[in-house]
Order: sequence, then C-alpha cells, then structure tokens
Amino acid sequence: MSTITEKEIQEAQNAWGNAIIEIGNRYRNQEDYQAYTKEVVPTLYAFGERDVLFKPTRASVVPFRTNLDEALSYFAGSGVVAEDVGFALQLWHNIRFENFKVIHDGNTAFAMGHYFFTDYNSYDELKVEYTMGYYRNEEGALKLFVHHSSFPFVPNN
Repeated sequence: MSTITEKEIQEAQNAWGNAIIEIGNRYRNQEDYQAYTKEVVPTLYAFGERDVLFKPTRASVVPFRTNLDEALSYFAGSGVVAEDVGFALQLWHNIRFENFKVIHDGNTAFAMGHYFFTDYNSYDELKVEYTMGYYRNEEGALKLFVHHSSFPFVPNN
C-alpha cells in the first residue's frame, strides 16, 4: 500500500470536522442524528477493524473509549456512558485543524496539533490539542486508530 500523504490526512481531518458539525445540525433540525452518528463514526474510526485508542476531550469518569458504542455515546449522547451529553450536540459552526507535525510511516501516519471549534451560537472559538493516528485499511480508506484530545494547560488552574 502507498504511504499516507499529508493531503489525505487533511482530507480525513476535514471529513471528521464535517461529520461532527453534521451530527449537530441534524440534532438542531430534529432529524435522526443518532442514526447518522451510527453511520458516520465507523467511516472515521477503525472500531471493529483493529484496536482503537480514543481519549476524548470531555471525558473524565470513563476517560478512554474502547469500542464503537462508547464513541457513539461521546459524540451523540446515546447513554452508554452516563457522563456523555453528546459533544457534537453542543453545535459547532466550524472546526479547523492546524497540524503542528505529521509523521508518515507507510500505511500509518500521526498528526499532532490544535483544532479549533467555533460555537454555533456565540462564534466563540475553543482551542483543543490533539494527537491522531491513522492507518490505511484493506479497502484503502484512512481510519483513526489513535485519537487523544485535551484542553491546553492553563497555569494556576
């Protein structure tokens, strides 16, 4: 298989951001956002294909998500994990990525940087740090198998 390119990573990041926004849009429009979440998250993450390391930003009681149902709960608040209210349901206007560094290693690649979430109502921008690991599956699709997300450190907090 060919080496994962930086362009492919940017496309995968854009697809991830667009999916999060669309989950929220469907929620806001009272459409079946749960069904859409169940459809789109498996296109982004490698659950069921290989082990996945997923540490969402807003997770503390269950900080690590090891399966698809827990990931769905994080994004759309399905109730599988009690602390989840649905990250995508906060409603985001825009999500943009700034990669600090990308490491390519054959059919895997890692990106680290900041992503910025623009609130749908206030247009306030939330800065979050990420590390994302991608692999190319047998069908040639890029999937996340590592995703760690956290708020930047704030001294004296």
